[in-house]
Amino acid sequence: MRLLMPAIALAVLSTASVAHADITYNLFTQTAGPATASGTVTTDGATGVLGQGDILSYTLTVSDGINTDTFSSPGFIVVAGDTLTATPTGLFFDFSSPDFAGFIFGDASLSNYLCDAASAECTGVGPTSPEIGVDGAVYENAGLSGVVQIASAGSATPEPSSLILLGTGLVGFAGAARRRFKK
Repeated sequence: MRLLMPAIALAVLSTASVAHADITYNLFTQTAGPATASGTVTTDGATGVLGQGDILSYTLTVSDGINTDTFSSPGFIVVAGDTLTATPTGLFFDFSSPDFAGFIFGDASLSNYLCDAASAECTGVGPTSPEIGVDGAVYENAGLSGVVQIASAGSATPEPSSLILLGTGLVGFAGAARRRFKK
């Protein structure tokens, strides 16, 4: 029995170091002509260059001053290249990358979307950064260059292993307290 509690604690600690906390980023409002796009993107907590698999979900609102649409995942997600990067406090996009790279978050029909691209085009209209689609109309905004912060971290979701670790600690504390009071 004396070895059981340390063995359980060691098992919980080893699983706690493997998981990451999901991070929800609040996108700064991006503009393209009269159109705006804003919302949230949730990642798996990875930092550095993000790939498509690191994006867990998104919710975006696009508007052109007349039409406003809100959409969320699952929908259409593409993340290509190495221009989208994350830190614990923000998302960044390198608009001056010489290679084709970018991301697009859209509804299933791609009539509403946000696309940031470097040295390429989003939907075949022309090189843009960013491009916003609202009810099928496409708005472009060229001219961004360099690494630009596009979002800030809003909240981190605790990973399940942290909750297990907390629960195991409370059970151990209660057991120790019970033994003391019995003596």
